[in-house]
Amino acid sequence: MKKETLELTGKCRISCFEEEMLEERMEKEAEPFLQKIRKSGIMKLSGDKGLYYELYPQKDAKGTIVISYGFTESCLKYYELIYYFYREGYQAAIMDHRGHGRSMREVEDMTVVHIELFSRYVKDLHHFVETKVKPMAKEGPLYLFAHSMGGCIGAFYLEQYPDDFKRAVLTAPMLGVKLGGCPAWAARVLCDVEVLRGKGDKRLFTQSAFDPEERFEECSASSEARHAWYMKKRREDERYQTSSGSYYWGKEAINAGKFVVSRRQAEKVKASVLLFQAEQDKLVKAEPQERFISRIADGRLVFVPGVRHEIYRAPNEVLQPYLEEIFRFYEGAGQPVTKEAQALLTAGIENARELGGYEAADGRHVKRGLLLRTAKLSDAPKEELAALKDLYHLGTVVDFRTSSERDAAPDPEIEGVKNIHIKVLEEDMDSAAGATVAGIYEKGDENPVSVLLKVVRSGFVSDRMYSDIAFSAAAVQGYRAFFRILLENGGERAVLWHCTGGKDRTGAAAVLLLLALGVNRETALRDFELTNEFFREQIEYMGSCAAKLTDDPEEIACVRYLTGVNRSYMEKLLDALEERYGSEKGYLTEGLGLSEAELKQLRDMYLE
Repeated sequence: MKKETLELTGKCRISCFEEEMLEERMEKEAEPFLQKIRKSGIMKLSGDKGLYYELYPQKDAKGTIVISYGFTESCLKYYELIYYFYREGYQAAIMDHRGHGRSMREVEDMTVVHIELFSRYVKDLHHFVETKVKPMAKEGPLYLFAHSMGGCIGAFYLEQYPDDFKRAVLTAPMLGVKLGGCPAWAARVLCDVEVLRGKGDKRLFTQSAFDPEERFEECSASSEARHAWYMKKRREDERYQTSSGSYYWGKEAINAGKFVVSRRQAEKVKASVLLFQAEQDKLVKAEPQERFISRIADGRLVFVPGVRHEIYRAPNEVLQPYLEEIFRFYEGAGQPVTKEAQALLTAGIENARELGGYEAADGRHVKRGLLLRTAKLSDAPKEELAALKDLYHLGTVVDFRTSSERDAAPDPEIEGVKNIHIKVLEEDMDSAAGATVAGIYEKGDENPVSVLLKVVRSGFVSDRMYSDIAFSAAAVQGYRAFFRILLENGGERAVLWHCTGGKDRTGAAAVLLLLALGVNRETALRDFELTNEFFREQIEYMGSCAAKLTDDPEEIACVRYLTGVNRSYMEKLLDALEERYGSEKGYLTEGLGLSEAELKQLRDMYLE
């Protein structure tokens, strides 16, 4: 098992509330907003007893996040997190565990959590998912977010009901309780003795009643502002002053962790699991977490440096990257992107691959064999073109090349297949970026390495090259026409698009299409980078040839980039789209003129 460390310096999509203004923004922004959309109630269990729950529905949600919180917590404590989940396009569902918050209590002392079977938590959560969450989610994917004790409940749930959740985040899960040096067996014996003495529902002697003056230094949060906000709420309402467990609870918590981590149980988990481990955790053990994640089929462990147990209440410099990692995980950013999986079943056509198989945000996958991308087809053997038509039921070829490129190497006719020319570069090459791309492909009689060096030395090669092209009138009109072709195709026959190398203009079209289908940005970028795998030999050859003509390492690197692709150029393009249109989706709707209905139609055609 490989332990990763959370990257704290990368770009994050969420800007959390400024900590110095947290209380004000929660009270004036987040809380009123959540109150307006919240649907809450009591889920009856037996008689008058029941469990309090809250639902936060959202039209066209990416999915539904079910929150299972930790020991002595409440729905209220997660309002900031729910607000961020909702802003990112997810529905949220949360309930107060029995003995917590507004839910039923099994003892009169509201500061004590008492339960006689830990599995009741799991059954309660399952009842909530079946009766409240699934009706709201309809056919959309379910994701789990589970912290501490809720993480143990969540892991238990994944073993008992392995088909409910597609992906699960376990954050500092309580799979082994730190007992201050006391062996687990001894603590268990102590709890058993007190239970036998009839004191099973009494407060553990190691714990205490609610302390309204709890100091930040003593708490499990790493953000003082977030600690202060929730402590204020707790002082105002005794329902949020739960603070300790009973002897029965202690016994069950120890047993549950051991049970969940056992190999026999862990191997039942089908969901993809992302487990976060806090460096300064004083409440739960790291070793059982590592054992659990090593025993499940699809698990990752991410170590979060410099934070206490409650990672979700860390300072912004940690919280924002933490949320980014969670969103990337829910979106399937960790899905495999390989040459072997995407290559077409043909030979003799360069950079020939498809977009099929990638997972979209709604849990569906891009259909296989419908969306094909290649380099130019002019050199393709006739039998390979016939195979393209027969194997993939090819209906349309879209050629992004300029007129001069097409004249020099025209596409062969394929019987029964439409060939449509769409320009995404200005024919007169009056833009520096357009001239750069065209200059690579339109000087067929010259030494290709010399051509690339001339392009590099022209000064037009930069990380803004793609964004300059994308904002041109030709590109906007061209990519708009491309999406119209995809919509008119109806998803019945394959569409193939290409330029000369099948990497820049073709690659941009593929990235935009994947994003339109709901595939996450990271997967779209990694698919874009696959060109470097398909052109590996050419890149090495061109780089070695360039080294014979120049000793400038930057020029050699640029020759390699121009033979293949440079991810940073595409990242710059996507950043530019966000800056101008507010989001990548904004470019699709405002820039290319696609309606919400057309985007939905596109997803329904090409996802399954």
